[in-house]
Amino acid sequence: MIVNRNHGLDTLRAVAIILVFMFHCFLRTNIHTEPEVINQAGWAGVDLFFVLSGYLIGNQIFASFLNNHSFSLKTFYLRRWLRTLPNYVFVLGLYFLIPVFRDQPFITPLWKFLTFTQNFGLQLSSYSQAWSLCIEEQFYLFLPLIAIGIVYKGNIRTGWFLVSFIIVGGIILRSALWFAYIPHAGTNIYQIYLSKIYYPTFCRLDGLTLGVAIAMLKSFHKTAWSHVIRQGHWLMILGLLGCYLTFYPLEQLYGLNATALSYFFRSLSFAALVLAALSPKTLLHRVKVPGATTLATLAYAIYLTHLQLMSITQRVLFHWHIDGASAFTVIMEMLVCFAGSWILYTCVELPFLKLRENLGKETVSDLPRLQPKLESGA
Repeated sequence: MIVNRNHGLDTLRAVAIILVFMFHCFLRTNIHTEPEVINQAGWAGVDLFFVLSGYLIGNQIFASFLNNHSFSLKTFYLRRWLRTLPNYVFVLGLYFLIPVFRDQPFITPLWKFLTFTQNFGLQLSSYSQAWSLCIEEQFYLFLPLIAIGIVYKGNIRTGWFLVSFIIVGGIILRSALWFAYIPHAGTNIYQIYLSKIYYPTFCRLDGLTLGVAIAMLKSFHKTAWSHVIRQGHWLMILGLLGCYLTFYPLEQLYGLNATALSYFFRSLSFAALVLAALSPKTLLHRVKVPGATTLATLAYAIYLTHLQLMSITQRVLFHWHIDGASAFTVIMEMLVCFAGSWILYTCVELPFLKLRENLGKETVSDLPRLQPKLESGA
């Protein structure tokens, strides 16, 4: 299967999965790094995934409009499900059919997984990492419908209004929820914060929306895009500086300022890095980091399986009386998770990706073949 790779985007995707993996790994083994950036901020790798996903999916949708003057909702949804469902359903089956594999004793009801609503009211449970996939599936259920309206109505300003509305609305909503729940949370602040603010969809759309905004800029504002993309080095500096300023210890996550603003500013920092990765001028774009493409390719499989495989590895090592808070444990978890994700990718994900690629060769539209009113040079 031939895929045109962007080295910069592969690097960022690899960084995202490393952050998430190492955060969960150190959290479960009680190992602390020095400096403690991964212990403190590894969870933010999900926000980077959101920005990358928003850009890639948004770019696919808008490119289809501009290049083919047609768009198939049926094909879009089918291709999306062929990308996400096989791995998701396979791992879900392991959790429900073989309970010994679960990383937590409690698991969310099956119907919530099947309807992608697990992230609402989510508590500490098995397969909890799928909450972010739920947000993406909900977002992409409506994105193509909104894109159709924007493109065929010919008013890109509506698109930018929606971007602004979602960002500002998210800030207001998170602030309101903070005042409603957090001052009175007491010792249960961790679970309340996660359940009421961190996991719900409408509180976490900043990254996906900014990713789509990058795709809109690229597709509909060619002159502005050319100017922005030439500033790759500055964008990279600003992105890294923004990450530094918005990566804070986990306990500070519950503060009002962090809740209201940091989700947006952190996603904005990641958006700057994505733009830098798309700029031919930057090292991020030009340099192929060894192993980054492999990690980027396996990222989805790693994300869905790493908590489960960590749990199994820890239980086996505990049975062998090996210290769970040791470097050996971390190395073994890495090896087991890499091997497990490779098997999942090779046996489940890759065959469906090949089927998806063949489906992508079809150009039949299920929408009226209308000339979009938005020109790419607008």
